[in-house]
Amino acid sequence: MKKRELVAEQQHNELAEKQVLGRLLDNQSLLNGIFNPLNEKYFVKPIHKFIFNAVKSLVDNNADVGNVSVYELVSKLINDNEYGGFQYIVELEANIAWEGTEKENMRLLSSLYVFRQLTAFGMEVAAAASTRNYLELDSVLDTSYSRLSEICDNRYRKKGLKILSEVAVKEMHAIFEDSDSGKVTQRGLLTGISALDIGLVGLLPGDVTVIAGATSMGKSSLAAFIALNMAKYQGTRIGIITLEMRAEELVLRMVSSLSGVPLYKISTATFNATEHENLTSILNNIKDLFIVLDDGGKVEIGEYEGRVRHMIKKHKIDILIVDYLQLVKNKNRTENSNQKVTEISNKIKEVALSENIHTILLSQLSRKLSDRGDNRPVLSDLRDSGSIEQDASNVIFINRPARLGDENSDDSKATIWVMKNRNGAVFNFDLLFTGETYTFTETL
Repeated sequence: MKKRELVAEQQHNELAEKQVLGRLLDNQSLLNGIFNPLNEKYFVKPIHKFIFNAVKSLVDNNADVGNVSVYELVSKLINDNEYGGFQYIVELEANIAWEGTEKENMRLLSSLYVFRQLTAFGMEVAAAASTRNYLELDSVLDTSYSRLSEICDNRYRKKGLKILSEVAVKEMHAIFEDSDSGKVTQRGLLTGISALDIGLVGLLPGDVTVIAGATSMGKSSLAAFIALNMAKYQGTRIGIITLEMRAEELVLRMVSSLSGVPLYKISTATFNATEHENLTSILNNIKDLFIVLDDGGKVEIGEYEGRVRHMIKKHKIDILIVDYLQLVKNKNRTENSNQKVTEISNKIKEVALSENIHTILLSQLSRKLSDRGDNRPVLSDLRDSGSIEQDASNVIFINRPARLGDENSDDSKATIWVMKNRNGAVFNFDLLFTGETYTFTETL
């Protein structure tokens, strides 16, 4: 083995290469996200280069990426007995035992790649300097400087440096095209509540929206109402991790909301003939709504990523709802409650980014608004929720003033306060809540 090849062999991490390839086989969207800077040079093992190029080729050509399609491309370039064949590719995806996050593995491969470049550069400089020909000194220095500058430029370019004018031209060109064609530019998913959709400009992939409220304010009902709107009017594929109630209970609430038949009538089978007809109609149409529910018990933060990734891979969901933050478990009993929730919040944000999926995270408030004598919530009401305020792109509070002791307010009135809005100003508006059917109506 040549000296340079030996150094390259030493400066690589085979496990990290396998894990990155396994994640790409599992979720190709990462190629345009966290793994965007990747190219074949980041891999040392030849078979890993072939597999990466096969995945990238399939993605670039909008072809289905699977074990079989990847194997077919790889088998044209290398014999099975040189690396393990189809079984090797299957095991890459099947055994994704992460020792670190996607970002950490990407950072590791990127750093090792630069270290290999620097090592090769050092060998070149040492070889050139060993001639000791003073007439070539300036040439050696110039070449060495240019080579090192090239390595640095490539490194920092991958750090995401972008020129204002280039980004502006690209983004505005797409917007001008939409304007010329009469198309309304929509960046994110719509909730079906016009005040929210106008103010938030849609729910963007990779972001986290927090819906917070005191007990019995209706935060779960609001999240379910939004889920039904998105599934019904946009065909959005919804995933819900429900930690507070069983799937059957949540489904009956949704059936009540869709049919207009009060939940207590459904639960007690006391609906009339017209309501029976409405329920039958809903059951015939509900198959067109894609909402998958995970009520498989309490979620440990260590298994959260796996459960979300499984839901995304199997059901191709577009948005995730977690109900609710404080019911996610953290095994570390030595930390205080603030630290525990901070770790959970950080993990939920990390998974939203790595899987490029918008997450609606429900959260209880840390103290009652009525204790302050002011029904208007502030972000400090999340003070015991660790870094949730920093991790969230949007923070939405739901209040029902009558539940907070306001004798002049109707119990059906719900005030929505958007107190953090990454894409605009804070704002508030009212909704009418019908408790019998768990539905919300926008007021005029």
